[in-house]
Amino acid sequence: MSAPAAIEVALRSALALHGTGRLPEAKAGYEAVLARSPDHPDALHLLGTLLVQLGRPVEAVPLIERAVRRLPRSAVYRSHLADALAACGRGTEAEASWREAIRMAPNDAEANFNLAGHLAQAGRWLEAEPLARRAAGLLPNSVPARFRLGLALEALGRPGDALAQFLFAARAAPLERDIHLRVLATAMAATEPAIAWRTVQRCAVLMPAAADSFVAVEATGRPSGDSAEKARWARRGAVAAPTVAFIRALAAGYRIDRHDCPGALDEARRAILVGPGVVLGYTARARAAQIVPRFDVSRQTVRWGLCLAPGDAELTYQYAQVEKASGDLARGWALEENRVRSVRFHRTAALPARWNGPGTGVGRLLVATEQGIGDELLFMSCLPDLLSDVADPVVELDARLHPLFRRSFPGLELVPRQAFRFEGGRVVFDYSRVRSALGISHYIHAGSLPGLYRADRDRPATRRSYLVADPAAMAAWKERLDALGPGPKVGICWRSVIASAIRTNYYAPLAAWEPVVRVPGIRFVALQYDECRAELAALRERTGVDVWLPEGLDQMDDLDGTASLIAALDAVVSAPTSVCMAAAALGVNTLRVAPSTYFIGKNHDHFFPTMRPLAAWGRPMDLTRALAHAAEILPATLSR
Repeated sequence: MSAPAAIEVALRSALALHGTGRLPEAKAGYEAVLARSPDHPDALHLLGTLLVQLGRPVEAVPLIERAVRRLPRSAVYRSHLADALAACGRGTEAEASWREAIRMAPNDAEANFNLAGHLAQAGRWLEAEPLARRAAGLLPNSVPARFRLGLALEALGRPGDALAQFLFAARAAPLERDIHLRVLATAMAATEPAIAWRTVQRCAVLMPAAADSFVAVEATGRPSGDSAEKARWARRGAVAAPTVAFIRALAAGYRIDRHDCPGALDEARRAILVGPGVVLGYTARARAAQIVPRFDVSRQTVRWGLCLAPGDAELTYQYAQVEKASGDLARGWALEENRVRSVRFHRTAALPARWNGPGTGVGRLLVATEQGIGDELLFMSCLPDLLSDVADPVVELDARLHPLFRRSFPGLELVPRQAFRFEGGRVVFDYSRVRSALGISHYIHAGSLPGLYRADRDRPATRRSYLVADPAAMAAWKERLDALGPGPKVGICWRSVIASAIRTNYYAPLAAWEPVVRVPGIRFVALQYDECRAELAALRERTGVDVWLPEGLDQMDDLDGTASLIAALDAVVSAPTSVCMAAAALGVNTLRVAPSTYFIGKNHDHFFPTMRPLAAWGRPMDLTRALAHAAEILPATLSR
């Protein structure tokens, strides 16, 4: 056999060893070829490529450079030289070599793929995307090529197109959980919740003990109606990984959503036992104990948790609720100030200096809004107290409340909510415009007013009302109510449009209100501000009781007109909703189908003297008993 033929046989043998992963033997084979033919280009190139695989790119570069000098028109050599240069950190030279390889061979899939990856690492996504697209087109069944194209499309703000690439990769590599997690994130960005939820389930199946699968369950943001499904998956995770505290804590949170607070207490206790360093376990247990309510358990739990995480906003918030309910009320309000650090609180921009309360310096004060209509009505019960300390504040309120507040506080400067934009999925209240226009120098959040004016548990509010309904509209409503027939007129409201694990404990279906609406001699009026005609019709058919729904009044948007109707009534029985707050703020005798506000008072409400709580303080909420109690005391309430 001639020498050249023997060299080729030896080279093919080394290449076969290389292809089967026997790298040390292949290396020896290439070196043997080069010992006989030092400038053999294929041997130089293949040995250099093997050294890159072995993590020795510095040794590889001169070998592949020699191969390129021998065959300068080889696109493959230049592409692999670029790989070696990049592995040495010589990115600029590597990019030039890849580009030259692509110029020579535009359909070299490997060169396109690798250059796309190099540009992506540098954040040069616009340049990376066409290269990644070409690589994916040349290698249509390649998971890495499709995945890289998906990353480029995602980075360019095209989540829908990226999702298609990631879904292909996930189908081709169904056991790769990291690919499924990428599908999840992109599906959420592309507002494809069904795809996101299916992906969550696959992640949980592939590695049930991994906490991030269950983070993904939560991250899908499923509607509350699907909390049972999420709970099933969390329980599945807790069975598969009984010592993973995060999953148990998450399962406790889902139990709360399902109104199983005793089960949540037990699940959260287990989370703390298996993972005493996981803050979420303490948060879930404290929250469940607060709802039950077990204030002693909640207080102890938050204290333990705060030893672990002293600055945790959610634990501090729970501590505030416990102190307001059964401890030092002033401390509870002080702790409540931490709510602004919670992810549940909206973002703010351009707020001035915070006002520190009566007796401290203030120029023009902004009372900044927070939360919903009912909360605004609650916090603004402190407005008369504030006006005795600050002459001309600017009050930010939902615009629907402006007519009512202008009448009640003539000359008061009102501005609508300053929610102008979204950032990171959260509303941003930007005060730059109103601050400049009105010369605002200080601010205080409306929710901070009770801490200034309602911090003494033994000194509840005594002002019967602070809002004034339109007298003419009120008189017109009285005429319409009188036309319904003799007897007192009582408004009812049985739910809010806002639901949460705590709030829904106080919302019973209208059918459960039969004991109330059957009280003889009373004509009931529907103050339910969402669609309720079908419920009223079903009640009428079942009981014969006709609850009057005032036509021509938009109780959701016309809050001034609704206030006039409420003020014309003899009493209101309501779940804890904005209707309940409005009735009490207008001085109407109000039966609240819930405990007192924040559990502060046992037999009275701390904010409204005309509001009477119907739930027993410190005991689990029993809606059946509360509604029966409402029916029992309603006649006496009307005689007051």
